[in-house]
Formats: sequence, C-alpha cells, structure tokens
Amino acid sequence: MKFLLTFIVLIALVALLEAKKGEHTRSNHPTWKNHTRSHKLKFKSEEDEIKAFNNYDDVDDKIQTHNSDNSSSFKMGHNEFSTWSKKDHAKHKGSINLEALQAPSNKRDVLPGLTYFYGQNHTFQNYGATPGFVLPASVDWVKSGWNTPVRNQLQCGDCWAFATTASIEASIWKQNKATVTLSPQQLTDCSFAYGNNGCNGGVVAFAYGYMNDVGLAEEQYYPFVGQQTNCNFAGVSSKPLYKVSKYYRVQPNNDTALMEALVKFGPLPVAIDASSDAFSYYKSGLFGSVSGQCTQNTDHAVLLTGYGVDTKGNKFWTIKNQWGPTWGVNGFMNISRKVNNNCGISSQVFIPVL
Repeated sequence: MKFLLTFIVLIALVALLEAKKGEHTRSNHPTWKNHTRSHKLKFKSEEDEIKAFNNYDDVDDKIQTHNSDNSSSFKMGHNEFSTWSKKDHAKHKGSINLEALQAPSNKRDVLPGLTYFYGQNHTFQNYGATPGFVLPASVDWVKSGWNTPVRNQLQCGDCWAFATTASIEASIWKQNKATVTLSPQQLTDCSFAYGNNGCNGGVVAFAYGYMNDVGLAEEQYYPFVGQQTNCNFAGVSSKPLYKVSKYYRVQPNNDTALMEALVKFGPLPVAIDASSDAFSYYKSGLFGSVSGQCTQNTDHAVLLTGYGVDTKGNKFWTIKNQWGPTWGVNGFMNISRKVNNNCGISSQVFIPVL
C-alpha cells in the first residue's frame, strides 16, 4: 500500500511539472526532440527531463519573442545551455570585479617597484593611449591567422582562467607564430594563493601573477576536467612552463587605449557584463546597441579579438567566448562600441608581456 501511494504521488508530481508549461509538452513541442538529439542529452530520470524541458520552453518563449522584434540588431537562438536553470548559469560566469575586492593585510610584489594587493589600493602600471597614434579602421586577429578552437568551460566559473590562457596563447603566436594550448585547469586548481577562487571566480591579473612566479603547463600535461581539483603542479613541474615577465592594465574606461593595445599586443582578455538572457542565448548580429541590453557591471571574462565597422556603419568589438561553438556565431560575438566602455568592455583589461 505504501509503495502504491508513493507511486501515485510520483506520477502526480510528474504530471504537475509537465502541466506547468501549459500548451507545450515534451511530446508536442516543435523543437524539443530535435534539441535533445542534436545535443545528445541524457537524463537521469523523467523528473529531471521535465525540469530541463521547462527551462528549455522558457528560453524558447524568450527567443521567439525577441526574434519577432524586427527592430532588434541581433538574434537569439538555442545552444547547449538551453536546458540550464538560472542557478546553472550563475556557475558559468566568474570574473571578479577587481575594485570590489577587499584588501587583506598581506601584500606581495608583482611588478618591480609596484605594490600589488587587493581592493581600491591595487596598483598597476597603466597603459594609456599614445598621443598621435593612428588607429587602423579595423583589426581582426582571427583573420590575421590566429585562430584556435573555441573552448568550453562547462559549469565551472573559471572564465578568467580561459581568458588568461587564450591571451598568452595569442601572445606566443604573435611573437613566433607557434601554436600552443595552455592549461586553464592548472590556474583553476593552483592559483588560490594569488587571489583566485577556482570555479567560483577569479581575476586575470591574479592569474598573470601566478604565471609570473610559477609558470603554466600545456593542456596536454594538465587537461581540463570541468571542475576544481587538487593542485597537481608536481605532475607538470618537469614540463615546459610558460611565464609572464610583467603585465599592464589598460587605462580603465578608455576605449581608445584598448583599441591601441589590441593593435600592438594582439588579442586581450576583457571583463564584460554577461548577466542577461540575451547574452546567454545570443546567436548573431550586433549586441548592446540599445541602452539597457548590458551594463558596466562585469561578471564574465572573454577574449577580445578585434574591432571594426559593419556595412551599416555600426562600430563594433569582436569577442571570443569559451562557451563552445553552439553559442553565438561559432563562439564569437559582436558588441556595439557606439558608446565608451559598452558592457564594461574596457573596465578591466590586462596586457601580458612574455
């Protein structure tokens, strides 16, 4: 009798979850089955599948509503995260705002003659715009030859580690045209003493500090596993380690300085506001061209690969994300640069020097 009651309650719960979505169910939704097949989704239970479907159907409604607005400068679309909950998405971002950190009592040297510590007193050598420097109309480092596969940080908030490794990989390529793939997992596991917090967030500058002292191994020797693990530096200490000799901070909120740095140094790690559904499900077009689509409160680190002007005369930045190739235009996004520091893009940018 007890088993029968439990079974009836379970059936009722499943029916309630299914009915929550109104007219759409798993069986009659026009795109659900295709989505599960194309992304090879597997579920532990029917209840888990229904929860995933409810998330997907919510996202689908938002996508359809947005895309019906012909005045919008960008389109939204499904990706591999369309079944994720808000809590899942929160784990997906992890760029810590440098100025928001509180200063602890300890301090350490990073650049010769400069004192480095957390919070408002955090001091870097700024890189500002050079008077008289002529900026080219456009820059595209991907078309110039630097083009590595789009990576996927999964449900680990170590975007800062991926942005760091990508920027160093680009610097190596720019210096000698060599292609290497470095280990974000090593940064995720091993740079806590430098201020980072693994899958719960970090700062590119802190990662550079770690690389300045310790060095970073290649991905093949310290592979990515999608979660924080115990630091295994001992396992790579005998391997080639790539170091940063010094690094600068691009003068905050200065798009001109950022453009110049991008021209001179190559792809750079930037922090941006990725908090909206529109960002999470961006598919194509120009993002951030209308006030309110993003703010200057940054929460996600990506790689800036270029800037330019489209055929309609719209100025844009191009970023490379690490949410896999199903996000955006094969992993890339164009962000409007109609206003200075749009989406916080020039708030927190660091230049590595090998």
